[in-house]
Amino acid sequence: MDRLAADRFTDMVVNATSSKADPRTRQLIESGIRHLHAFILETGLTLDELVSICGLLVQAGKISSDARNEFLLSANILGLEVLVDMISPNGGPQTAILGPMYQPAAPRLPLGGSIIQGDADGQVTYMEGYVRDASGHPIADATLDVWQAGTDGLYDIQDPAQSGTNLRGLFTTDANGHYAFKCLRPTAYPIPDDGIGGVLLQALHRHPMRPAHLHLIVGAEGKRSIISQLYDRDCPYIDNDSIFAVKDTLVLTFEPATGRADAELYVRYDWTLQDA
Repeated sequence: MDRLAADRFTDMVVNATSSKADPRTRQLIESGIRHLHAFILETGLTLDELVSICGLLVQAGKISSDARNEFLLSANILGLEVLVDMISPNGGPQTAILGPMYQPAAPRLPLGGSIIQGDADGQVTYMEGYVRDASGHPIADATLDVWQAGTDGLYDIQDPAQSGTNLRGLFTTDANGHYAFKCLRPTAYPIPDDGIGGVLLQALHRHPMRPAHLHLIVGAEGKRSIISQLYDRDCPYIDNDSIFAVKDTLVLTFEPATGRADAELYVRYDWTLQDA
C-alpha cells in the first residue's frame, strides 16, 4: 500500500467515529488511531507481531485483579504514568504516580500513631512535618493517606502473612498543620515480573527494581490533593528506578532519631497545597 492510500485508509477509520461521540473520547480515540497507524507504517509491523501484542494484552487481562493491575504496571514500565503526571495541571515538584497498590479505607490513626501492625520487621521511623497553603499558612485537618511495602517488598494485599491494613494509615494535621506518624524505613523491591511487565523488562534487558519509597496522598478541603512518593537517599536504586518516578524534590535523608525511644530513625518533609 502506498503512503497516500495508507493516509486515506487512516482517515476512513477516523471518520467512522460518530459525531454523537463524547468530544473528549473522540479526541483521544482519533489521535490514538493516527499514532497507532503511523507506528505500524514506520515499523513495518507484521501480522504475527500484531497477534503477539494482542496475546500479551489478553494475558495482562487474565493476570489483573483488584490486587494487581498488570496494565498499569506495564504503563509504568514504559514511563506512561510518569509522563502523564509531568504534563498534568496538578503535577509539580511534590507529585508522583499513584502506583497499583493503593487501597481506599486505610485505618484512621491518631497524630504520632504507627502504621506498623504487630512486630516491626525493620527500622521504625518517626516521620513528621507540616502541611501549609501557598502563602505558608498552616492547614488544619489536612489528611495524609500513607501506605508502604513491608521489608520483604510485599504490600499487605500481596502478602497473606500481613494483616489486611498493615502499613497503611490515615492521619490528620493539628491546628498548626503538623502531622506525625511512625512507619518502617522503606525497602527497595522488584515490581512483579512474572507477567507481562516481566516480558517487557526481559525484552528490554532492564531490571525490575524500585528504589525504597513511601506512598502518600495529602489533601485538604478546597485544596488540590497531592499524590506522592518519598524516597530514601541511601537506596542504591535511587538513580535507576525501573519506572522512572524519582524526583530530586522527593528524596529524603533518614537520620538517627535522637532522644526517641519509639523509633530508630527520623525524617521530616513539609507539604504545600494549592487552591483547588
